[in-house]
Amino acid sequence: ANTAGSRSALEVGNAAAAVARHARGMLLEQAQTALEAHPEDIVLGPSGAGVRGAPGRKVELGELLDTGLETQDTFQSGGAFTGACHAVVLEVDPEIATVHILRYAIAHDCGQAINPLLVKGQLQGGVVHGVGYALMEQVVYLPDGTLTTANLADYALPGRGEPAAMQPQLVEVHAPVLGQNPEGFKGVGETGTIAAPAALVGAIEDALRRLGMDVALTSLPVTPTRLFAVLRGASR
Repeated sequence: ANTAGSRSALEVGNAAAAVARHARGMLLEQAQTALEAHPEDIVLGPSGAGVRGAPGRKVELGELLDTGLETQDTFQSGGAFTGACHAVVLEVDPEIATVHILRYAIAHDCGQAINPLLVKGQLQGGVVHGVGYALMEQVVYLPDGTLTTANLADYALPGRGEPAAMQPQLVEVHAPVLGQNPEGFKGVGETGTIAAPAALVGAIEDALRRLGMDVALTSLPVTPTRLFAVLRGASR
């Protein structure tokens, strides 16, 4: 499966679901033979199969699998597009050229969430990555080519509390694409990272406008040094 572009759940998830449906059908056929019952009356469970309304008629899972069970399927992805909205509230201190994130909210269309807790964790991790890209992470070279940010003592990364108050909200829009996404899975991994720098820079520019400075931030990261230069230029 091609997992690039947050397609793990889309491709692997749909393939696994298809194989699981086939395997379940095979178990039902074997249970039908063993229990001499109509397929609609058979109930499959973790321990085996039984007949609805007849507690005494059941067969263990090990017995159903005694001769083995093997199936395969192929899933061809048609792609699935997702969307997200990021909103951030922050403060800019013009005296020391620093940015402090107060709140960060995300509304993300994840399709069917397999594990909502992990989906929110992916979004939170993606945003933290985006915060680093937007405000901190920078590879700096001297004119002679010497790398000055060669270790984590000099290369700034987001800390545990950044951003301090993040609120992911999952929007589960089940929209199979032309029959090529029967489980309705959509990507999550990149959206937290991609949108964060744009949201942060937009919020910083808005904060500066409220201070009477109509400036455009055109390069990342917006480090204190770069922000100070922008503030100094705007005040002239």
